[in-house]
Amino acid sequence: MSRRLPRPDFRLFWLCALVFALAPLGAQTFHPLEGYDELLPPANGKRTSPRSKVVCEELDLSAFTVIRPGERIEQVVRPDTFMLETPVTYSCGNCGAVNGGSAIPRGDTLIYEATEAIEERADTIMIRACGADGECNDPTPIFILVQREAAQQELPARNVAPGEEITVEIPDDPFARKAACRAIEACAPDYPGRERAFFFDSFQRDGNDFTYVAARYGGTDAICVRLCTEFGLCDTYRTEITVDRPTRGLPFLDDFSAPGFRPLADLWQDEDVLINRTLAQLPVSVGVATFDAVDSDGGPYPAVGGGRRTAVRDYLTSTPLELAGQNGAALSFYVQPRGLGNRPEVQDSFLVEFLAPGGQWRLMLAVPGQPTTEGFDTLYPFTPYNIPLADEFLYDGFSFRFSNKSGESGAVDMWHLDYVKLDRTSNTATTNDVAIIGEPGPILGPFTSIPLRHFQAGPDDLAQPSVSFGIFNLGDEASPLSSDKPSTIAVFGKDRISIANESVTKESTFGLVGNVLPQVHEVGELSLGWDGLARVTGYLKDLPDDGEPVELTTVYEILPDREDFQLSPVIDDNNEVSSTTVLDEYMALDDGSAEGFIEVPEETSLLQRYTAYVEDELKGIQLRIPRSLGSYDDQPIQLVVYAGDTLPTDLLYEASFPIVLPEDVADDSLGGFTTYIFDEPVPLAVGSFFVGFRQTRAPRNIGIGFDRNINSEDRQLFGAPGNWQILRFGRVTGTLMFRPLLEGYDGFTTSTDDASEAAAAGKLVEVYPNPTSGPLNLRLRAGISQERLELRLYGSTGALLRYGRAQDRMDLTGLPAGFYTLEASDGRRRSYHKVIRQ
Repeated sequence: MSRRLPRPDFRLFWLCALVFALAPLGAQTFHPLEGYDELLPPANGKRTSPRSKVVCEELDLSAFTVIRPGERIEQVVRPDTFMLETPVTYSCGNCGAVNGGSAIPRGDTLIYEATEAIEERADTIMIRACGADGECNDPTPIFILVQREAAQQELPARNVAPGEEITVEIPDDPFARKAACRAIEACAPDYPGRERAFFFDSFQRDGNDFTYVAARYGGTDAICVRLCTEFGLCDTYRTEITVDRPTRGLPFLDDFSAPGFRPLADLWQDEDVLINRTLAQLPVSVGVATFDAVDSDGGPYPAVGGGRRTAVRDYLTSTPLELAGQNGAALSFYVQPRGLGNRPEVQDSFLVEFLAPGGQWRLMLAVPGQPTTEGFDTLYPFTPYNIPLADEFLYDGFSFRFSNKSGESGAVDMWHLDYVKLDRTSNTATTNDVAIIGEPGPILGPFTSIPLRHFQAGPDDLAQPSVSFGIFNLGDEASPLSSDKPSTIAVFGKDRISIANESVTKESTFGLVGNVLPQVHEVGELSLGWDGLARVTGYLKDLPDDGEPVELTTVYEILPDREDFQLSPVIDDNNEVSSTTVLDEYMALDDGSAEGFIEVPEETSLLQRYTAYVEDELKGIQLRIPRSLGSYDDQPIQLVVYAGDTLPTDLLYEASFPIVLPEDVADDSLGGFTTYIFDEPVPLAVGSFFVGFRQTRAPRNIGIGFDRNINSEDRQLFGAPGNWQILRFGRVTGTLMFRPLLEGYDGFTTSTDDASEAAAAGKLVEVYPNPTSGPLNLRLRAGISQERLELRLYGSTGALLRYGRAQDRMDLTGLPAGFYTLEASDGRRRSYHKVIRQ
């Protein structure tokens, strides 16, 4: 019989809500995410590229007397006269051969006159003292540097489009050719485009041209290249670059349902916010813009005033709009604090600003955060706001922007924005639209992935008994769902055939009312009497197991049958959603998104239970270690595997591995998972087994990703042998992000060394076209065998979506537009390629 762990004070810190009100349960803690893995690799570097020459540093010229060309100095010289007979005379050994001018000694004074129009010369003049008897002491050096003043050269101005990449040429003049070092920096302090990038193009000393990648933000930027000589003469070459941002007319509409992690470039000028479908609760449309206090590269902003003061973190600025004559226009939107994220407190706020004609931003609305006295599990609904535009804002070039203020660093104090609209004909918060509010849930149950052989040997309830479906009516009148929203569900299997389909409009199918009331969410599930998911089970049970992954795609679609039901083409994106489940050589219970992370104290294990339905081998564990504000130093992660029934009883495996965060390996994020392969496979018998890690004694505990969107509470334990407890946080539920890797898995341990070797060796394949509308061609690098080539295409959550072997082509047809990661492997090496599906 297990003995309960002691119950010290319990602290729960999390991305989903900052909690101090839970009943004490133990020493496990739940923290907010403090950053994200890079959602996309920088396009030639979101940050300034390190491919520069030596950065110019300030030189210590205190030993020199520095004068300008044409100047004259008289400098008293005090050479060594010790032991010399008087009278002492002075001589200059090299005054007739100076480089920078003329030098004349007069007694103990040196007169130096620099030549006009000289650029830079350094002279060392030797002054010697001699006695009356002809004895002389060692000469005293005098260091003189003739150096003109630093100059600034204005290069021709350039105009670019948002996101455009250009090369800026630095004049190949004599000064540039002899420069000993160079540096590059932004020199337009008022330009707000934080995402622009710039870097030198080459390593060559005579190659000072640089590449500039424009941000989305319209306005004039400036980049300064500083070239310096070995004696610290630095000239600056300044280039003004104007990002041309065209205006657009009304209506302006974005419900953030389009695929991708960042806002649409043609609507928004910033990339700070995170577009996602997992962090909000009951949104008004699928997809929200989350203001998370994390920058566009996934890192935290610096604290302000030691974290004691709030500061603006993320911006979301509209493109310039044509509002001249648009009387009656109004801006409307929906906002939710926290959702499944960290709660903004009362000192935090959500801001709305309008750009006045003079260029000043005017604060129009400030929404305060929530008091900490409210319950941690309180649902804060999306609140609609409507702001009419005064006449002063009705001009061409008007912009509006949202922002959030936070006093902390990391992914905290979250706000979720949905359904932004600026229009004069539809100028209220209501819109003639019924939107799907979320993606389909997993087809499998409780797994989000499992090998086909385990599914076929398992019980029939490994397919979900029902699938949830939710909609929201943004209109101001009831919408007859049955007549205006004919919809279907289809599940596509390995052969791209429809396994099951059904109309979601039938009340008998989803239990939804016939009329969807205005400003109301309707959420229902497939009735147990519908046999669609049973047909999925039958399909999978009869499918031959050839060792290749099996893909299941679920599609929800709403097809309006009235033209007046659409306000903008953008709104089509909330009429169809899909999700993909893959049966592959690993087991997963999570959906790939971490909304927080779990920590346990030292000498405590954190485990998740899985079930093997056939005998198998455990080759390793894949897990999510979210980015942290602090360093884990050199501590290892101690992975453990147990056998047992409802509780772990027998330790099957224990080994230490170095901690590698996904952002440490630029091309290996795959949704933020780290892969660890065991030295020897661990045999698995039929039945339950547990995978996880044990926290060793270390200055800082390791955090494991926690998925708030799927509840696996009855499978999660923490403690030690004989002292196991169920991992519980009251009404807050989720899933630990551990994934067992089984016999057929042939991946590699995530390693920074592997990444360095791959970078040195280059990519295994070249992919084209990229972006692609569907077909993706592969060109193998010299020496790569196509027979050994294996290809895996991963989605943004780390789910495997496509698999191929010994082929030179992969078809992305059927996948939604967005970003994907292609892994290519020849059995010894691997390389990763970001792919865009248009």
